[in-house]
Amino acid sequence: MSVAVGEVLEGLPDPAHLHRVEDGGPVMILVGNRVLFEFAADDTGLRNLAAVTLTELRFGVGRVAALMGLTPG
Repeated sequence: MSVAVGEVLEGLPDPAHLHRVEDGGPVMILVGNRVLFEFAADDTGLRNLAAVTLTELRFGVGRVAALMGLTPG
């Protein structure tokens, strides 16, 4: 894990617990039980911003793409 990710996620659960929750309301991207991003399901701009931010924090591109329902690339 990079130093930047360590600083951002300090005190949060293990970054391996990155996941998405969507149950008819807003989409939430979480690490453990901590919300990192929340956006409307049809808001592709915020979805893309969250995806870029996660990859810049050194979460793997493939993992982030799968989480966001995208293809890597």
